[in-house]
Amino acid sequence: MEGLVAATIIAGVMLVLMGLLKLGTLIRFVPYTMTKCICMKTRMTSGSSWRQRLSTSGAPSPSS
Repeated sequence: MEGLVAATIIAGVMLVLMGLLKLGTLIRFVPYTMTKCICMKTRMTSGSSWRQRLSTSGAPSPSS
């Protein structure tokens, strides 16, 4: 979780700096498939993290 907090803060700072420097047009150089894969990996990581927390907290698992 410590890494997640640090990554969130760094991403926020980068977004603000890019906005202030008018660098938003650079997104057109990032391929759509790369953006889609990054989003999908984030969802998978987040989902497995929540599933692990629920299974260790004594809550019923989604498969039962």
